[in-house]
Amino acid sequence: MDPPEGYHAHRRERLPFRVTRTFKVPARIDPERVSVTLRDGVLTLRLEKSEEAKPRVVPITTD
Repeated sequence: MDPPEGYHAHRRERLPFRVTRTFKVPARIDPERVSVTLRDGVLTLRLEKSEEAKPRVVPITTD
C-alpha cells in the first residue's frame, strides 16, 4: 500500500516469512533432553548426547 499523496514512507513493514536451517550433529542426541531458548535475538540450542553415544568408563584392575 502506497502512502497518501504528499506523505513519504519512513518505514515499510514486510510480510511475515518462515526461516529454516538444518544441522547434522556428529552424535546421537536424546530428544527428551533438548532445550531451546531465545533471548535478545539469540537462539540457543542445548543437545544432550544419548547414553549410548556417551563414552564408557571401563575400570582397570591390576594384579
